[in-house]
Amino acid sequence: MSMYLRIHRAPSRLVYSGAGAVPQGQLRLEQTEQSWALTCRWPGHAVFYRIDNGVIECSDELARLTRGDVRATVADATLLSLIHGVPFPPDATHVPGVRRLVVGGTLRMDPGGIVVTVAKPDPPAQRASQVQAKLADAITEWFATLGGDWALAFSGGLASTFMAVCAINAGVCPPLVHVPLASPLYQPELPSVHGRTAMVICQDLVDEIAAHHITGTEAAPPLPDVYFPSQVLRRVGLELDRGIVTGVGLESLTTGDLHNVNLGPRSHRLRSCEPFHHSGRLRTIGHARRILRRDLSTGSSTPAAEHNPLAATGGQPPVGSIHELPGLTGRGRACLGSASLASRAMLTEHRVRIGPLYARLEETIRQLWLSDSAASMYYPALAPGVLAAAATLSPSEMGKIDDGLFVNHLPLRAELSRHGIGPVRESPGSFWARLVAARYLLRERRKIVAELSRSSALAERGLIDPAALSAALADGMVLTEYALPILRAVWLDRWLRS
Repeated sequence: MSMYLRIHRAPSRLVYSGAGAVPQGQLRLEQTEQSWALTCRWPGHAVFYRIDNGVIECSDELARLTRGDVRATVADATLLSLIHGVPFPPDATHVPGVRRLVVGGTLRMDPGGIVVTVAKPDPPAQRASQVQAKLADAITEWFATLGGDWALAFSGGLASTFMAVCAINAGVCPPLVHVPLASPLYQPELPSVHGRTAMVICQDLVDEIAAHHITGTEAAPPLPDVYFPSQVLRRVGLELDRGIVTGVGLESLTTGDLHNVNLGPRSHRLRSCEPFHHSGRLRTIGHARRILRRDLSTGSSTPAAEHNPLAATGGQPPVGSIHELPGLTGRGRACLGSASLASRAMLTEHRVRIGPLYARLEETIRQLWLSDSAASMYYPALAPGVLAAAATLSPSEMGKIDDGLFVNHLPLRAELSRHGIGPVRESPGSFWARLVAARYLLRERRKIVAELSRSSALAERGLIDPAALSAALADGMVLTEYALPILRAVWLDRWLRS
C-alpha cells in the first residue's frame, strides 16, 4: 500500500489524514497537536510533497499529487533537460508544484508556518560489530540477512561481479541472470565467479522498444534508457517468480575524482595521467591544474572505457559541453542553456550541503524514481549498513592515478583481485544504451521521419526543427552519435501527443 499523508491546520491544532505507513528508518516522522515534521534520513523510496494554501500533501507515488494533465503544464526546460540528460535541480520533479524530499531534507509545519530545510545528514549508525566494516563485509552481511527467493542481475561488470562474490561469501548461491542489452545475437564473455556462470535470457530491446506503446498517462515522462533496463529485469523477476538484486548505485558509492586523490609533489602525476599527457594540449602542470579547477577533467578506469563528460562533475555536464540534439532551435538552445546553468548552480550548493556520500548518489536516486521499478527490485547500495561502510572511505581509498590512468572504484576492484576474478566488462551502461538506441533508430527511421512530418509537439513549442532532425536520422553517422538524445526526443514527442 502506498503512503499518502495530508496535513492542515485547524483553529487549535493540526489535522492529519491519509493512508499507508511511513517507511521506518529511512524517514523520521514527528507529530504533535501543534507541529509535524518529516525528515529523509537516507536514500530509499522517493517521497514527494505538494504545498498548497497551507495544506501539505505527501506521497511515495507521484501520481497521487498530480493535478490534471501534466503534459499541458510540463516546462520546456524540463523536456530539454530530459532529452539531454541534464539532471534536475535536487528537489525538482517534472510535475509543477510537486517537489521531492531530498536526503537530509525536513518538511515541517508548526505555528510559525510551513518550512523546508536541508542539513547534512548523518550516515546510518553502525552496530558495534560493524564499526569500520569494509564495504565488502557490509554487502556480505546484507546478503546473509536478505532471505526469500531472489536472483542477481549480472551484467559481468564491476558492480555485479562484486555483488556475486559477496553473495557467495555470505553462503548463498543465487541464480545469476544476464540480459544482453545490445543484441540477443551478441553473447559477450562474462567473468566466472568461483566456477559459477550466468543464465542468459535473450530479449531484444529493439523489439521491446518497437512494441512499447506510449499512452500519455505515464506518471513520469518516458525515457527509453531509464525505462527498459529496469523493466526487463523486473519482467525477468516475475518470470522466475523472485525478486531481482541489482548493483545499481554501488559504483557511485565508490567513485572518487581527481580533485581529491594523491597527485604527488607539485601535482606532477597529472602530467602522466590521461587526459593530462605532457605530449598533448596540456603541456604544463599549471595548465593541468587550471583545467582541473574548472571541473573539465575526467578520468577513465581503462583506455577502452567510453569517455564520460559527467564523471568529474558528479553527473552535471560542464557549461557548453552538452551534446545538443540535432535540430534544436535557437529558442530551444537558449532554454537548455538557462536550465543547465540554473541546475548546475543549485546542484553544486546542494552537494556541499548534504556531503560527498549522498552527493555521489543523487543521479542514481533520480534514475530510480523515474524508472518506477523499486517494488520488485532490491538495491543493496542504499542499505543503511552499506551506506555506513561507504561513509568511512577516504578519497584515496576510492581512486588513484596508476600507470597513466585514473583508476576508480578501488574497493570493488580490490575484492575481485583478492578472489582472483577478472577481467570484468568495463563499458558503462550509457554505451550499451546508445547502441540499442542506434539499432532501433536505424531500423525505424523512415517511420519516425514520416511521424515528424505529420506533427510534432516539440516543434509546436518551438524547441526543435523537424526537418533538421529528420536530416540527422537520414545520416547514419549523425544518428549513431546522437542516438540517445534523438530517441528520448521521439519518445517525449509521442508522450506529449498521445
